[in-house]
Amino acid sequence: WAKWSRPWTMAAWGFLTLGITIGSWWAYSELGWGGWWFWDPVENASLMPWLVATALLHSLAVTEKRGVFKSWTVLLAITAFSLCLLGTFIVRSGIIVSVHAFATDPDRGLYILSFLAVVVGGS
Repeated sequence: WAKWSRPWTMAAWGFLTLGITIGSWWAYSELGWGGWWFWDPVENASLMPWLVATALLHSLAVTEKRGVFKSWTVLLAITAFSLCLLGTFIVRSGIIVSVHAFATDPDRGLYILSFLAVVVGGS
């Protein structure tokens, strides 16, 4: 299963890397905030799944070659997906004050939070 999971994880990691890179470049060139990274909570919400997905890619490689870290790999996959959902909840619910906050009604994020609870609970 690690052999089949690795290309999909690599594609997701690549798109997330591309999104973070293009967003940083755009913010630097268009908005003039004075840097590539603002350490805003929403930016950090994209960084956390990226870091876990990076660890997942390494764990998948070890699992594929040596057959170890199987439980660790599954845990990293669940954590990466859960962090993506949590980041979406943070951005779309309006519970934090951020330059990137898109919503003002915390009740809107209730569906995302419920889905996150189902995913984590079912895992």
